[in-house]
Amino acid sequence: MNQPTLPIFKRPTTDDIPTRRFEGDLYAREELANRLTQMLARMPDGAVLSIDSPWGEGKSWFGRRWQATLSDQEFRTAYIDCFARDHIEDPFTMLASEFIALAKQGKPEAQVKLLEAGKKIGASLLPAAAKFAANAAGHWLIGNAELGDDIAKSAEAIGEKGADKLERLVAKSIEDYEAGKKTVDGFKKALRELAAESDKPIVIFVDELDRCRPDFAVRTIERIKHFFDVPGIIFVLLINRKQLTAAVKGLYGQEVEADAYLGKFINLSLSLPKHASGEFHSPDDNRKHCEETLVRYGFARNNGTQEFSQVMGVLGTQFKLSLRDIERAVILFSFGQPINSSAVYAPWPIALKLAHPDLFAKLVLNDREAHSEAYRLAASVREKSPENMRPAIQLLEEMHNCGSQGFARELPEEQAQMLSGMTRVHGVKRFFAWLFERADLTVSQ
Repeated sequence: MNQPTLPIFKRPTTDDIPTRRFEGDLYAREELANRLTQMLARMPDGAVLSIDSPWGEGKSWFGRRWQATLSDQEFRTAYIDCFARDHIEDPFTMLASEFIALAKQGKPEAQVKLLEAGKKIGASLLPAAAKFAANAAGHWLIGNAELGDDIAKSAEAIGEKGADKLERLVAKSIEDYEAGKKTVDGFKKALRELAAESDKPIVIFVDELDRCRPDFAVRTIERIKHFFDVPGIIFVLLINRKQLTAAVKGLYGQEVEADAYLGKFINLSLSLPKHASGEFHSPDDNRKHCEETLVRYGFARNNGTQEFSQVMGVLGTQFKLSLRDIERAVILFSFGQPINSSAVYAPWPIALKLAHPDLFAKLVLNDREAHSEAYRLAASVREKSPENMRPAIQLLEEMHNCGSQGFARELPEEQAQMLSGMTRVHGVKRFFAWLFERADLTVSQ
């Protein structure tokens, strides 16, 4: 009987929100969303929340489903994919547009007020407009002198007759500041009126900040604080905080205390929970995700796929692989078929390729030093692994030990018998080459 054709890639389903919003939830994300929803009522003054998680751990999956759940409960919400919009000159425009769109659903005057105040603020924030204003003020103050010249010398050149001009410049600056302050106050007042139209807060989800240009990412959280910090509005930032702190340092310099700086703009930080025990009989999201992804790719639930999931889950935890990495592992496993009885060994080269790509590339070339490094790494993994997984890891460990000596020696008797009983590929070097070909996507001649 012919085996069914197994796919080697399936499109992610992040944007497909089912009617049962958290259908397929494997990691108690719905419970987290419900707890956070209850917490919203305790933030009448508005807030900025951050949900922190490394890339590939399902922040967008969670955020979009929580947003849909809130919309079902008649919360006014918006979802912003910042990476899709970081071509915009200033993030204020991106943020204000979402509120203007929400205002269309309420009182018409709220939309008019927001639009008018928003246009003035947006224009003042444009870099080109700011440069023009600076140059105009500079020429007014110092005649034809460049702004980069020594201002003190230029001021002397103005003389006594220039005193009136200087006074007018200062007066104009004060007037502009007061006008700008009134515009911002008017904008915030319009936001408060919009928020007050319901007893439920407006919730704005801001995603993919950590993938944006550093200046756009940092400006976004600054704009949120400076212009949108009003009662009844809650922002939820779905971020990789480590990457966002790097963006702050990239914009303001490595000496800046980036985490403390972010703390000025974020009221409450939470982490997206993940169970990663590394034990077979304890909850482990890596193992569970591997099992479910294998089924989604058309694999039957059998001893082979169970062994692959168990070992891949342990390695995923020890190598700190993301859920997205686990999906990539399944793709490599799918492409490398047939694996047959060697499914218990297949996770090792796959995990190395995902977590230690440089080491993997050297191992494919049978570099002796790479084998020595892999031998030590395997020994460390074995010590932290469940008891029933250790024999398989020890076999891999001994294989790398052989490789560190150019495969001039054979395996110890116990490991040699174990290898011959589980694979038709004879010899340590040949089996090693065959195993790593599976993960290297090598097509044999």
